[in-house]
Amino acid sequence: MTNNPNGRPKKALNKIAGSLRTNITEFLEMNFDEVVKEWKKSTGRDKLQFYRDLLQFSVPRLASTEIKTDYSRMTDEELNNKIAELLSEPIANE
Repeated sequence: MTNNPNGRPKKALNKIAGSLRTNITEFLEMNFDEVVKEWKKSTGRDKLQFYRDLLQFSVPRLASTEIKTDYSRMTDEELNNKIAELLSEPIANE
C-alpha cells in the first residue's frame, strides 16, 4: 500500500514491464516459425520444458490464497454447521 493516492493502481504494470512484455510478444510473433522448428526438434522432457516456458506467457498464474478463520469466535451452531459442511465435501485425491 502506498501513501500516494494518485499512485499506480494495484496489479497495473509499470511502463518498463509493459514495454518489455510488448517487445517479447512482438519478438515471439516475428520469430514464430523458428520457435515451431525448435519445438519440432525437441523431444521428451525438453519439449515439455519448452512448452511450460512458453505457457506462462499465455495463461495467468494463479495466486495462492490463505483463509484464516477464528473458530474461537464462532457459536456452537456455527461450528457444527462448519463441521457438517466439511464432512460433506469430497476429499481430494480419492
